[in-house]
Amino acid sequence: MTADRQNVTPDDIINADEVVATPIWLWGLVVGLGIAIVGMLALIGFKVATGGSADADQKPIMPEPATAQISAEAHTISASPIMGFDSITIKRPQGLPLSDATLENGFVMLRFAGDTADTLILVNGITGKTSRIIIPK
Repeated sequence: MTADRQNVTPDDIINADEVVATPIWLWGLVVGLGIAIVGMLALIGFKVATGGSADADQKPIMPEPATAQISAEAHTISASPIMGFDSITIKRPQGLPLSDATLENGFVMLRFAGDTADTLILVNGITGKTSRIIIPK
């Protein structure tokens, strides 16, 4: 090969034994990675075309169901650890009995029924903060 030529071809090599073949493991690695890339692109295309997951409309699975024990006498809520607090004491509206208590979507709802108005107390299941709603009759 001379300095004025830019291309190097097998004709420039005098001895054919000097040509080094590409290792077979390197070919296998290149082919394997190529197949993996094509497979991942096909999976992405499939997910985009089908809109993601078929279970998207289902509710998420919780590790354990949230529970709450509500004592009507002391108005103390003892919750499971998943709710984020151990217990909270709620001051009852003056003279109103506890008529209903429900646990839904991470909130505990206490309903106190009165003659002139109903009072709803919502307890956030994560923070334990309370909100009071008064509904006149």
